[in-house]
Amino acid sequence: MAEVASVELRSVFTTWVSLFYAIGIFIVYLLGLIFKDDWGSIALIAAVFPLIGLLFLQLFIPESPPWLVTKQRFEEARTSMCRLHGTRTYTEDVQLEMETLLNNRRVKKEKTQQKTLPQQFVKKLKMLTRPNFLRPYRLVLAYFFFQQFTGIFAIMYYAIDIVKGAQVALDPHVAIVAIALVRLAGMVLISFLSTRLGRRTLGLASGVGIALSMLALGSYIVLLKRGLMAQPLPLVPLALLVFYFFITTIGFYPLPFALASEVYPKNIRGTAAGISTASTFVFNFVVVKLYPTMVAALGDFGVFYFYGGMGVAGTLFVLVCMPETKGRTLEEIQAYFVPPGAEPPEAKA
Repeated sequence: MAEVASVELRSVFTTWVSLFYAIGIFIVYLLGLIFKDDWGSIALIAAVFPLIGLLFLQLFIPESPPWLVTKQRFEEARTSMCRLHGTRTYTEDVQLEMETLLNNRRVKKEKTQQKTLPQQFVKKLKMLTRPNFLRPYRLVLAYFFFQQFTGIFAIMYYAIDIVKGAQVALDPHVAIVAIALVRLAGMVLISFLSTRLGRRTLGLASGVGIALSMLALGSYIVLLKRGLMAQPLPLVPLALLVFYFFITTIGFYPLPFALASEVYPKNIRGTAAGISTASTFVFNFVVVKLYPTMVAALGDFGVFYFYGGMGVAGTLFVLVCMPETKGRTLEEIQAYFVPPGAEPPEAKA
C-alpha cells in the first residue's frame, strides 16, 4: 500500500490494515454477545469471513503488474495497470509506469542471471546486515515492543475478565462491544488525523493517554479492593477502558505497522516488513501468555501499573527517537536512516 499510494494519501492507506483488524475484533465481540459461551458457533462463523475475502480477491482485485511482468504476461500487466489507474485506455501515465517496470525487470534479470539461488539468498542475507535495514529495524522493533507491552493486545484478548474484575456495571459482553465500537471509531478517525497532525504528534498523544488511563485504572482497583471508596463507581473503569482503547487506536496500535511499510529500502522492503511483523507477534505471544502469570504475581492493578509505566517509556521513545514521516516521500524517509557519507540504499542493490 505504501508503494502505490501518493504522498498525500499514504498516511491514510497505511493505517487501513489496523482499521480492518478493528472491524474484525468488533465482529468477534459482537458474535460473543450474541452466542455468549458457544465458542464453536463463533469460530464457525468467523471462519466464513476469510473465505469471503478470498472470493472477493479472486473476483475484483487485479494481479499486481510487477508480478505479471516477472511472469512475462505483459498484456495482462498493462490491463492490470490500467485498472489500478482507473482507466480503460493505455494512457501516458500507464505507459510510463509500464516502461519503468520493464526496465527494472531487465536490470534485475541481468543481475540475477549471473547468480545461483544460493548466491541470491546469501545476497539477501547480506542486505539484512546493512545499516539501511538495521537502523530502521531497531526503531520499528522498539515501537512494536511498546505497542505490545502497553497491553493493547493482552487487554483485547482478556477483555471479558478485565471488565468483570473491574466490576463494570454493564454486562461484560455488552461492555466490550461498546469498547470495540469506540476502537473502530478511533481507527476511522486516525485515517484522517494522520494527514493533518503527523505520526509523532499522534504517537505522543497516544502514549500519554495510555499511561494516564492505565495508571488511573490501577489506582481505582487499589482503592476498590482496599475498601477506601464509599461505594464502587462502576462507570469509571468502563470510561477508562473506553478511553484506553480509543487512545491506542490513534497512535500505538496502528502506527508501528504503518512505519514498517515506509522505512525500508525498496529492494528489501517485503522481507524487512515481514520480519518486523513477525517480531511484533513474538512480542504478542509473550505478553498474552504472561498476562495470567502477571496478574497472579502482581494483581490486576499491578499489571495496569506496569502497562502505564510502559506507556510513559513509550512516550519518551516517540519523543526522542521517532522521526516524522508525514508529507515525506518514501525516498526521503529512507534517506533519514542512511549514515552520513554512505551510499544510498538502492545503489547497493
